[in-house]
Amino acid sequence: MIPLPFHFIRNMIFRALQILALSVVVVACSGEMSKEGDVFFNKEQYQKAIDAYDKYLEVNPNDLNTRYKRARAYEAIGEEEKAVEQYRYIITKDKEHFDAHLSMGGHFYKINQNDDALFHYERAIEKDPSHAMAYAQRGKTHQKLGDLKKAMQDYNSAISINESTPEFYIARGSLRLVMNQSELACNDFKLGKSLGSEDADDIIKKYCN
Repeated sequence: MIPLPFHFIRNMIFRALQILALSVVVVACSGEMSKEGDVFFNKEQYQKAIDAYDKYLEVNPNDLNTRYKRARAYEAIGEEEKAVEQYRYIITKDKEHFDAHLSMGGHFYKINQNDDALFHYERAIEKDPSHAMAYAQRGKTHQKLGDLKKAMQDYNSAISINESTPEFYIARGSLRLVMNQSELACNDFKLGKSLGSEDADDIIKKYCN
């Protein structure tokens, strides 16, 4: 075998290093676009966040967490169909993706497809049984479906996990009104007020003498 000239080998190595360096630059730049998208999202500049996430996902199409953040941005500007399309795509790639299931549950809850909402909330809780909001949202869904006992269990679970969220007490108090437990309901509303609920005052004036 005839040995390759040194200059030829040197040029091959140089080209390979150039390609590697370019790849590193592309990945680094795409990572910056993802971070930039987060900055825009936190500033509620959702369209700019989407544009940044789009550029990042061109290079990293399998980054499901960035896809999820883009879906949240779509939802924030009222592009519900695009958001749901992304949530569904994420779940096809990762059937245990907690955030996608929680968001899909919220979507179905809003459009009164409560059985579908319940399915996704249950998948979310299976993935993370210590997430208080998932229990609270499932509780609201059980309540809409008329299963008051399961709704109460979920509200209690949410509160036992996170005792400092005022909305959980407002939700449980509202359920207790339905169950004709006025005194307990008012106790919950007052707890919600003490924790900073903006709605508690009006509710207390209306239901608690």
